[in-house]
This record gives sequence, structure tokens and C-alpha cells, in this order.
Amino acid sequence: MKIIHISTADRSGGAPIATYRLNEAMNATDGIESKMLVMNKTSSSDKVVNLSGRYSTFKKLFTRLYSIIIPALQYRTLKPSGVFSISSGVHHPSTSCLVKEADIIYIHWCNGGYINLKEIRRILRLGKPTYIFLHDMWLLTGGCHNSLDCNGFITDCHACPFVGSRLAQLMVKRQQNLKRLLADFDNLTLLSPSSWMDNQIAISRNFKNVRHHVTYNPLPLNIFRPIDTAIARQILNLPEDKRLILFVADGGTSNPYKGWRHLKEALISLNQDQSTELIVIGNNLNDTESREIGLEAHSFGRIHDELALAIFYSAADLFVVSSLADNAPQVVVEAQACGCPVTGFMTGGIPDMMIPAERSNLVNPKDSQALAKKIIEILKRTNSETDKMSRHNHIAAKFGEKSVVDTHIQLWNRKE
Repeated sequence: MKIIHISTADRSGGAPIATYRLNEAMNATDGIESKMLVMNKTSSSDKVVNLSGRYSTFKKLFTRLYSIIIPALQYRTLKPSGVFSISSGVHHPSTSCLVKEADIIYIHWCNGGYINLKEIRRILRLGKPTYIFLHDMWLLTGGCHNSLDCNGFITDCHACPFVGSRLAQLMVKRQQNLKRLLADFDNLTLLSPSSWMDNQIAISRNFKNVRHHVTYNPLPLNIFRPIDTAIARQILNLPEDKRLILFVADGGTSNPYKGWRHLKEALISLNQDQSTELIVIGNNLNDTESREIGLEAHSFGRIHDELALAIFYSAADLFVVSSLADNAPQVVVEAQACGCPVTGFMTGGIPDMMIPAERSNLVNPKDSQALAKKIIEILKRTNSETDKMSRHNHIAAKFGEKSVVDTHIQLWNRKE
């Protein structure tokens, strides 16, 4: 069975990492030959093929300029409150031999100048079983990657609150109309890594009548597993006599979706507890913010090495996810696989990522005081080695590579 995964990148960002892990898991399964076809390759894997290498110098230059000019134009024209993309990709994976020879096609996150909606239709016209994986809400909306409190995708997105000008509204309307055409293909199935996203598909105007299923993102359990806390802290040169709270986010405290402002309010409520310190991964916390929260803070910027991340999870007493918008944050699953308890906001697909016994650790979004109380409550608990392995085993059963690939195989074998 030949599988092809079409993705803008292979290792940069949450969606590409999830795609890369799925590709690796499929290749570890007998009878499956899986490859990724990407625009930006950063890994050394021979199972990842850089499509842009097949194109002329002019097209490579165009792609580079696109990555600079389009975001600037969108910022001036759209001025969204979050991430917003107009489909303007210039590449054509539908012409690739890898796509033509594949038995099954997966389309993942493909914005950023890779492919456009017309190209997705060309891929669907090949007639092969095609799965579009919704790493965020972009396919369902007029262009935003998460609709936040807006329900426009249920109707038509024709009065998008994220954009102001008439030109921008026309762009949104055209994009929604192009997306609507995809729903006409019988060989299309939509996949979601959380039941929350699956529910968004079910109520969306464009895709509520399209086949859709939940398939979780796989986790490499040989990497994300409990490590002795004392050893982990020694490796990272972190204090062994403190309670450590961990915050990890792509973009760190500057990412508007990750709710740093509300987490900061919760941390301030700890009243400068000298026995508790903070670890931030994703960016470097400035001195002013460190003084505001009143806790000693350790900032480590961006970390791409998975083993290093596993050590951080094992070193922490608590992981906090304060997202205001999220689909299936892998950091929540990674932390629990390493034995670290999790608290945060009951946002999007986050409840799906929690082990059942600890879903009560989540509080209502933006409720900083409730979050502060949960932080204090959980830090008082004993986190035994038995507790850590229990979390790991629960995650393994649901998000382990074999379990996830088996779900995909069952989908391939369905007669619908």
C-alpha cells in the first residue's frame, strides 16, 4: 500500500510535526510504504521528498517572495486577530509521480505558498481515496485558522469579523465558494485529531455532508516516556528543591492563541511563592514579565529536539496549557506521556487529549483565578512513579503509533 502525505513542511510547526510522526508510524507498519511530499524539508529522512526541488529557479524565487510579501499584504488588507490565510499556493503536487502512483492521498496543512484550492481539486480528480486532515479550522472557514467565538463557518462567512475592507470580504467569499466545490467529490474524507474538530465539521455549512472521522495524532512513545525527575533536572541544570511549572507553545508567550495573559494573571495570584518557579519554552521571557509574575523564570526559547522536550516534561511538576483556541495540542499528550500532570483551559480539543481521570484538572477558558486554584491544588499532590506510569500507559493506549495506524487501516478498509 503506497501512501503520500502532502504538507507544506516536515518538521517546523505543530501540523508538520504531526504529519511527520504519522508518516514515520506508517512506515514502521508492515505492508505500508509512506512518503511526505513537502515544499520545505528540514529533516534528513529519505521518506520525505522536497517537491520544490523539481521546479525552476524562478519558481523557487517566487515562493520565497510569497513568504515575505503575502503576509505583509494580508496584514495590511485583512488585519486579522489571529492567523488568516488566503489560498495562493503555486506548486502542483498532482503532477508528481509519487502522487500518481499512490494508492491513498493525505492532504495536511498546505498553506504558506504551497498549494491552492484549485490544486486540491486537481488532486481529487485523480479519483484516489483522498483524506484531508484538519490540523486547524482553515478548511471550514473563510480564511481564519481558528474562528474563536465566531460561528460564521456554520452559515457562509460572508460578514467576516476578522477583515475590514470590501476587497477582503470578497476574498473571503471567493475562498468559501472554492472550498464548497470540494464537498462534491465522492472520494473525499475529512479527518480530525479531536472529537471537537469533528463536531465543527458536522455543523459547518460546506462539509457537514462529507464523510468525516476522528483519527488521533500518533506519539513516539520510545521518546516520550517518564524519566527520573532528579536526573532530568540535573541534565537541564534546574533546581531540585523547587516546584516547577512548565509552559510550552509555538511562539511562546507571544502567540495570541496560547493565552499567556491569562496564565500570567494566574501566576501572579500565587503571591510570589518562593518555592515555585516557571519554565518557558517557545520564546524568551523578558525581565519585566518575570518581575510582574513574581516567580523565578527559566526561558529556553525554541526547542526542536524531541528528546530534550521529553526531559523538560519529566523535570516539571506541572504542565499548563492556557490556550484560547486549540485543536489537538500535542504538547498536552507529550507531557502526560512523560508522567507530568496537566492543567489548563477546557478549550477546543484539549479535553480529548487528557487522560479521563484528570479531565477535571481543566477549567473554563480565561478564568485565571480558577486556573490559579488548580495550579496550587495539583502542586500539593504527590506525583508518584505509579502515577507517572499510569499516565504514560493511558496515553500509549490512545495515541500510540500502532493504535493510530490501525485506525487509519480500518478507514481504508471501510466500504461506504
